[in-house]
Amino acid sequence: MFSSRLFAVLTASFVLLLLGTTLRFGILALAGIAVLSLPLFSFSGFYIRIRSFRSLAFERRLLRSRVIRGGLVEVRVELMNPSGIPLKVNVRDSFTSRLKLVLGSNRRELTINPRENVSFNYFLKAEEEGVAQIGPAIVSMSDGLGFFRVTRKFEKLNRIVVLPPIREVRESVIEYGGPHEFISLGEHASKSVGISTEYASSREYVPGDDLRFVDWKATARTGKLIVKEFESQTSSSYLIIVDCGRSMSKGEIRKIDYLKQAVIILAREAVRKGDEIGLLIPSVSGIAFPSGIRRYLPPAAGIEQLYSIMELISFIQASGTPNFLKSIEFIERKRRPPLNIFLITDLEDFREKKVYEAVRRAMSAGYNVVIISPYTPLFLEPRKILGEGGAFEVLVGMDIVEEDRRTRTEIIGKLRGLGAKVIEVGPGDFFPVILAEYHLASVKPR
Repeated sequence: MFSSRLFAVLTASFVLLLLGTTLRFGILALAGIAVLSLPLFSFSGFYIRIRSFRSLAFERRLLRSRVIRGGLVEVRVELMNPSGIPLKVNVRDSFTSRLKLVLGSNRRELTINPRENVSFNYFLKAEEEGVAQIGPAIVSMSDGLGFFRVTRKFEKLNRIVVLPPIREVRESVIEYGGPHEFISLGEHASKSVGISTEYASSREYVPGDDLRFVDWKATARTGKLIVKEFESQTSSSYLIIVDCGRSMSKGEIRKIDYLKQAVIILAREAVRKGDEIGLLIPSVSGIAFPSGIRRYLPPAAGIEQLYSIMELISFIQASGTPNFLKSIEFIERKRRPPLNIFLITDLEDFREKKVYEAVRRAMSAGYNVVIISPYTPLFLEPRKILGEGGAFEVLVGMDIVEEDRRTRTEIIGKLRGLGAKVIEVGPGDFFPVILAEYHLASVKPR
């Protein structure tokens, strides 16, 4: 509460008084008294304002609580003075290192008149993925001469989820097969979306939307980029079931990282087309979940659903062994066909994951099942596939790959025999394939 300036003034006044009385020099003594009176007079006025300062109210608002890395977050800070005395305060709003100040200032000196509100805005850029935090805020008030200072800490915290950027995939250039001869992916058709003149609704802009359909009047009115939607097709429903087992973390190029991006790309495309999209994360071995699943977002449309999926998938870690059979049993209780199920799994630990039983149950229930399977050797460097060292190690490595390939071929044959579609992917074709399968499923009779 007491500043260093106050102690300096008190020291100076006592020195003047001491010199004045010792040297019997009245002017010095009077000067000491005058200097000493300054803090006393200043404190009398400051004390009256302290009670009003204690009643000061603080509010912080964010236009959004989720943002893609590199995006901007607008922060609005508002202070309310319910008392009858004007206040002059200093405000410092703090934030974590995942955010960077790019416009405006989070430090302000404000004068708040009686029974009035004062606000200011500043913009932060999301620098790192993860959960960022804004707050707490420090508000301080001092007397006019800087002798006294009182501070309040407002503990209000705002949480911002910084999501990974959406990787752009050109749908017009989708090549299958790639450099791996044993992967036969076939040809896939994409859905042709016509543009009708019949207006359907408006929604917030999603990265990748055609700028020709921006509703500039609605954008100016709301302060957000709004696009128009037109009636051109009926919507479809999709559910993504992901394999977050420990085997998905294998490889120099981790399969789990590609899985996350694939889910985000698929969800973004579904939102753009007006389809419903959901996400299910199965339960894993060693952890008991009452419902038999870890997390579930039911299929829904709209930009908020995209952000919810991005938030959920971004922080999932590969661990344990998922149980897909319990996931399908859960879906049967929650959602009836028609429903397109995208199951993304590497098909390792096949029996433990109960993939065959899950797919058989899903197909018999009337769901359309598409399995996207990242193949581990494609996510390894060549020397890791073949082994390192002499000829013996190389031959052993090749035998392991061949044995794994025979096992996978048998597994995939069984799944296809149930009527499910199974596509193997590597890092180069993961994203184009899942987009193509989405478009194909949307026009497939159900």
